[in-house]
Amino acid sequence: MKRSWIANCAAALVGLLPQAGAATEGEAPAAATEAKAVGEFGYEARRPIMGAACPTCVWGPFAVVTKRIMEPLGWDLQICWNCNAADSPRFVAGARVPHDLRPDEIKIGALPPPKGPVDFGVTTERALRWAYDGLYEYAGDGPQPQLRLIANFEDPNFLAMASRRELGISNLAEIRERRLPVRLHTTIENDALVQPILEYYGLTEDQLSSWGGKIVTREEAMRDGVDVLIHRNASVSQNMESQIWTWATHKYDMQFYTLPNDLRETLIEKLGYNPVTMPVGYFRGVEEAIPTLEFSGQVVYGRDDMPEEFAYQLAKAMDRNRGEYLWSIRPFMLDPNRVWKAGKVPLHPGAERFYREAGYIE
Repeated sequence: MKRSWIANCAAALVGLLPQAGAATEGEAPAAATEAKAVGEFGYEARRPIMGAACPTCVWGPFAVVTKRIMEPLGWDLQICWNCNAADSPRFVAGARVPHDLRPDEIKIGALPPPKGPVDFGVTTERALRWAYDGLYEYAGDGPQPQLRLIANFEDPNFLAMASRRELGISNLAEIRERRLPVRLHTTIENDALVQPILEYYGLTEDQLSSWGGKIVTREEAMRDGVDVLIHRNASVSQNMESQIWTWATHKYDMQFYTLPNDLRETLIEKLGYNPVTMPVGYFRGVEEAIPTLEFSGQVVYGRDDMPEEFAYQLAKAMDRNRGEYLWSIRPFMLDPNRVWKAGKVPLHPGAERFYREAGYIE
């Protein structure tokens, strides 16, 4: 069976086409590990493993830029393409060895990961902060005090709510009131950042299913259709996580909604969202400025056992090559005023040394 078009394009994009014998779509996951990097990994070998995600997701392209800018310094970063989703900080915190590719990961173009302990990675600021404190989906893990921040990049995306105009509603509360059997997409399953909104409007999975509605995955939505989007990754970028917004707003006549003030304040206070405004015309259907929220930030981070010199070189290389990240799949921006902050997560001493030399920290 031939490899998927996405997998071929992704491999060609990063110049890492798997060797003969690599897994193809539909093969058993074990076969996907046949084409894996060989040799030693880690800082001493100058081949540390960086946890990321698929080549068309957010973290995969970010890791590609990071790998490229570290090469002149003699570092051969190895990218884990499936150290992703909510487990991303767990791979770093626990120095996990990446699992073999699953069929769903092969389908979206993930490449065979290096089979060694993950040394550092990229994830959302939210995930890093919650993993460090042991909150929400990481409550069962307990706090991870060994985690250390290297750099925090701005990555603008909005929390947005919209429905197909043909539903004939003026407020999302009408879905429950009229028991409309809608198909609802909500970023990821049981998303802690979106769940309070679903509960506020009475649109949890159990409630929806009681009158014939359902929560659908991104794949289901883009294959079979969707009626409502409540999503914290609203962006015009075409990464895997956000592309549904461009697709939906061009396929349907979408009506956008503003968060009620009480709910907005709760999300700011409890979950750390920040107030922003979605500008007119950002998406087709945004006919007036919409006060909303954001949780910006993609962070590079490691553990307290990361060598200080590597952390210093990494922070310096990202700062000196910050323009490279603007031309990735999303315009990641390094802001000197915020690059060294991520809630209560400590800054790695090596990174701190560079930021003080650069004058970002007094």
